[in-house]
Amino acid sequence: MAVDGNAHKLGEWLDKIEREDGARAAFECFMKMTEYHVPKLARTELSGTDGGPLQVIVQRFTEAGE
Repeated sequence: MAVDGNAHKLGEWLDKIEREDGARAAFECFMKMTEYHVPKLARTELSGTDGGPLQVIVQRFTEAGE
């Protein structure tokens, strides 16, 4: 609720940070805040049976008569 209730103030806050501390500081603040809004992707590891190598089979499909 605290974040949603103050989202409309975000632009002013970033402008103030930029005036007082520079564009880099405002950008860093913005990037830190996005961590809480945009979910991070988790790393995924694929492996074969019992953690062994993954077997990849590539099949080529063609039209009849090729």
